[in-house]
Amino acid sequence: MTEGDGSRGIGAVVIVVSAACVAFFTLSPGGAGPQAAVPGGYLASDVVLNTLLFVPLGIGFGLAGANPLRAAVIGALASGAIELAQLSWIPGRDASVHDLLTNATGTAVGALLVTHWAGRERWWRSLSPWIAGAIVSAWAGGAFLLRASLPGTRWYGQLAHDFAGTEQFDGRVLSLSLQGTPLHDHAIAQTQALRDRARHADTLRLETTLETGSPSSGRAQIVAIVAGQPGEIASIWQEGHSIVARPRLALSDAGLRTPWIRLDSALPARTGEAVTITLEVTRRAFRLSARGPASARESSLALTPDLFWSAFLPGEYHGGRWPPLVPAVLTYITLGLALGGRPFRLGAATVVTLLAGPLLAGAAFPDAALLGAAVTGTLAGAWLSSLLKLRKREGPLPTEAALAVVPPAD
Repeated sequence: MTEGDGSRGIGAVVIVVSAACVAFFTLSPGGAGPQAAVPGGYLASDVVLNTLLFVPLGIGFGLAGANPLRAAVIGALASGAIELAQLSWIPGRDASVHDLLTNATGTAVGALLVTHWAGRERWWRSLSPWIAGAIVSAWAGGAFLLRASLPGTRWYGQLAHDFAGTEQFDGRVLSLSLQGTPLHDHAIAQTQALRDRARHADTLRLETTLETGSPSSGRAQIVAIVAGQPGEIASIWQEGHSIVARPRLALSDAGLRTPWIRLDSALPARTGEAVTITLEVTRRAFRLSARGPASARESSLALTPDLFWSAFLPGEYHGGRWPPLVPAVLTYITLGLALGGRPFRLGAATVVTLLAGPLLAGAAFPDAALLGAAVTGTLAGAWLSSLLKLRKREGPLPTEAALAVVPPAD
């Protein structure tokens, strides 16, 4: 078997595995409920995810001998078939032209990596400073997108509405308030005054009292405040005996997914019991609490800088410390690849990613998990940079330099 045959065999395996991953992430049903995002949905999140999802497929085609143009055409055809399937019979999925374009782009990028791999030292030297700068800027700027967002000039209260793909809340909503102002199931008359008061407060506070019903099998809206076309300002939903809630962050204004906060087993099993649910948002954390006649539960989610990267997870993020660390570690590996061999610059860039958001935007400071992810990721990236030979060795090694100045023996 020749070397070319071996590469084509590896390419075929990569194509099969990548195609299976693409099918898993694109042909499964989407989540229920309305999108709390700007018109056009989660455009920025989808562009990044769709591009990255098809890069391995492009690598497989490149190894199998396809040039970047042919790989892009194949990627576009595959994407078109996926969009038709999403449009026709997969619930909770939306077909769009930008998906086709980003999928084709990702396939072409993967094939380009293969066809230009031999000259990687040259093009990586040109790209790496821009890549490092983009990562540092994203970490610093992303913390500003973790702030509460209050768009719109006309707000509406919603009490136990049902939507396509959701259930009707089986209990009864007794009250709803924002910043202590009682709201009802219609347009809010003093939207501007309420919006100004919420914007200048240290804590955004949404509170509702309800009588419990039977547990939902899916997701059922309890209450929400919406702003028409921009989407939800804040909402609280029932899932079984649990509660999930989501305030609108500036992430939504940028077309990115906003994280949810979850409180498991928050609603009692008995129906007709009064429960007060409170959602609080500060610059450093979400807090969701439920108080009933016999128990009180609370959950919190710290707005550490890595939470920005939860917007790029393939699906809704409902809390938990580890999910956002996965994309965060990938950014640190990429940072290590970009600045490998330059330890001072790599260390300085890592410190900036960790501290710029908390110091400039008021986000929560990194915890031990994020610090460990940063160190592990950058070291792994620097090691990969050397392993993949992304940089030429500049000058002789110290031992070689020493031998060069030692005169030969007589």
